[in-house]
Formats: sequence, C-alpha cells, structure tokens
Amino acid sequence: MIKRYRVVTNADFTGSLNLMKYRASMMGAKWITIVSHRELDRYENARHLANDQIIFQDGYDLGSARYLTTIDADLYDCPCTVGTCTGR
Repeated sequence: MIKRYRVVTNADFTGSLNLMKYRASMMGAKWITIVSHRELDRYENARHLANDQIIFQDGYDLGSARYLTTIDADLYDCPCTVGTCTGR
C-alpha cells in the first residue's frame, strides 16, 4: 500500500472519483480501494439546511455548489500480498 488518500470536492461522486483516480495515478498507484464515501446534496437535503448555508468542519463554505463529496481510498502499487510482487 502506498497510502490512504482523501479528496473533498464540490462535485458529484463521478467527478470526485475521476479526481481521485487522476491523483492516485500521479502518485504511482495502480489500484485504489474506496474505504468511505460521503456526499451531501443540497437539493436532496434542503429541508435540513438553515439559511441555505453549509459550513464544512475546516470552515470551507459550500457556497452555491450543489454537492460536497468526500472520498477516502487506499492507494496500492501492487495488488498482491506482501513479497509476491518483488520478482517483477
């Protein structure tokens, strides 16, 4: 395993996953495993929002974006168990 990586975007799942795959590839990963996914949709959860404003934990204001998506994934450079890929 290379590392666990997180992306937080104001895009839907597909756009966020594409960003995750791009960044994982740039870090040398050949495979990813999604560990968790959270998505807040402003329109689906409209009755739960006060004053139509969402503030994320670190103070990021969602503004007019529809989605807030978080994806956590483990990045791998080899799908094999430890030691089996050393012969390549």
